[in-house]
Amino acid sequence: MNKNFGWLILSAMLFSTCQPASVKPSQEDKSTLSKPATSAVAPKNPGVSAENDVFALFRAGLIEDQQHLSDDLSEASFYTIEFTIQDDIVSVEGVENVRYTNRESVPLDEILFRLMPNVLGGEMTVATVQVEGQPAEPSYELQNSLMRVPLNQPLQPGDSLDMKIGFSVVVPTEVDTFYGLLAYYDGVLALAHAYPLIAVYNDEGWNAEIPSNKGDPTY
Repeated sequence: MNKNFGWLILSAMLFSTCQPASVKPSQEDKSTLSKPATSAVAPKNPGVSAENDVFALFRAGLIEDQQHLSDDLSEASFYTIEFTIQDDIVSVEGVENVRYTNRESVPLDEILFRLMPNVLGGEMTVATVQVEGQPAEPSYELQNSLMRVPLNQPLQPGDSLDMKIGFSVVVPTEVDTFYGLLAYYDGVLALAHAYPLIAVYNDEGWNAEIPSNKGDPTY
């Protein structure tokens, strides 16, 4: 029996807003994590519907006098990820949708993703990549831990685009690498960095390197 864990919402800003989610079996007797409702909190930005206001999900998990914190995240990268964990637990399939905004001062002709399982003792394979609904042909570097996604047109500063990535992960069963950030061990499944993660862009350009095995592997 597969276990589908849907709509795990992740923010590149590490903006934590946890709240309980109800779990109930579907008609096919599969365990699902229900999608949080977006209608509980009205959009903060005028003219933005609750359906299109992705940060309504975060505000719904905050106390009222702290809901304004999401106003500063309007240009943050926003991930929506669905994981499917197979019966053996270590085989994971995922579909990731990313809304990315160019917050830099220059146009970008590619977007770089870190595929961290490939340097964390596991394995990540990307099956499909779409940019604005159109297929893209990525290239890979750094022991397949870096994926370059070319853009048909440069993304101008302040503009956004949507990407969709289908991927699979084989989770390691040892905790000797990076303190078991990504591992299935002693009955515990840890899925840190188990999805394609947009690389950091700063005044040096895109940051991409094979991380040291000491400390946090991501930047």
